[in-house]
Amino acid sequence: MLKKFKEKSASQKFDTFLNVSFISFFIALNFLEWQGRDFPQESELQYSEGIITDTGFSIALQSIENPKQITLYGCSYNVFGFINTGSCMGPTYLEPRLGKYARVGWYYQPNFLGVSNNLPQLVSLDIRESEEDLQITYEDTKNLMFNQNMIGVLTTLIFGFGFIFFMTKLNNLINRPILYKEK
Repeated sequence: MLKKFKEKSASQKFDTFLNVSFISFFIALNFLEWQGRDFPQESELQYSEGIITDTGFSIALQSIENPKQITLYGCSYNVFGFINTGSCMGPTYLEPRLGKYARVGWYYQPNFLGVSNNLPQLVSLDIRESEEDLQITYEDTKNLMFNQNMIGVLTTLIFGFGFIFFMTKLNNLINRPILYKEK
């Protein structure tokens, strides 16, 4: 196999390198962005109660005992989910529930490859006493993570095979033998 590779032209070697690099990038991206790695059992969740507060980002609870203490919760479910990608819901969805009592089930995402995410990850949410009660369960969150992971895998497969197909066809066009000679 290595002997065949050595016999290829420089452009064919570059195409092979480009294909392998592209696919490797998307596989690594899926691996790093995989949600729910070390996801806890429902019995291992920690729970907090408080008042829903507006942060302009995501769900935050204001402590009942200490009103100056506000805890922000993310929904990236991996260590590489930064604050801007870990929003649980938009402000317009959260607005009617501001100032309402809520109970949140959460966990800290364990370190992965030396990277940590210190933002508590929201798993369950129960808001009562508002015009529209809201309940997000443990199972809802597990299903959401599974669906998002599958979308990532399908996207990688579609773009990966599409890129390989495109590069193969392009290489065939570039390396096509000349059918006629100019006079």
